[in-house]
This record gives sequence, structure tokens and C-alpha cells, in this order.
Amino acid sequence: MVADLDQFRLALSALARCGARLSSSESSVALRELREVSARMELQARVPDRLYVKPYSSAAVPPLMSIQETASHLGIHPKTLARYVRTKGFPCVRVGSRIRFDISDVTAWVSARKEGR
Repeated sequence: MVADLDQFRLALSALARCGARLSSSESSVALRELREVSARMELQARVPDRLYVKPYSSAAVPPLMSIQETASHLGIHPKTLARYVRTKGFPCVRVGSRIRFDISDVTAWVSARKEGR
């Protein structure tokens, strides 16, 4: 695109400098070239070189935490958390053979079990 822009500027300055001295056929050729360069520049401006892929937005889907991260967040041992998953219905997401936790589900589960309300 930079080469086209340089070519466009050169043709435009040449046309401005020599406008009075160009014959009608020469000026029409120069104008046609300017239109072609302008059309290519517009096309390149509309079509990006690479397809832009929006990066993953962590705001849309919260990241899942591992057993170690969740246990650390709750202040308990990872084996205790694994036992809660097996026996107390602690909310988790199974990804293959791995267990992951959504922080909002963990917070809701803990809030529902607060004593002394």
C-alpha cells in the first residue's frame, strides 16, 4: 500500500506540474493511471491483509480454576476439596478426566452454606 501511495503522490505531482504542457491524450492517460492507483488503494483499505480474529474475551466466559487454585482460594487442602466434590455435591466442571471450578459457582455454593444468618 505504501508503494501505491508513493506512486499516487508522484503521479499527482507530475500531473500538477505538467498539467498545462500535457496533450489531451497524455492527460487522459495520467488521469486513468491515477484512478487505477486510487481504486487499488481503496480496495486495500477495505480488505485487510490478514483476517482479524477477535481475541478471546475473558469477560464473556470466566476462566475455570484447577483443584489447587480453588483449594487455595478457599483456604483448604486440595484433597478436602476433592472429597467435597465426591460427597457434598461441590459444583465442578469435568473436562475429560480433569476437574475444574467456576469461581461464581464456588462463591454461590459457599454463600449458601454460611452459618449464623
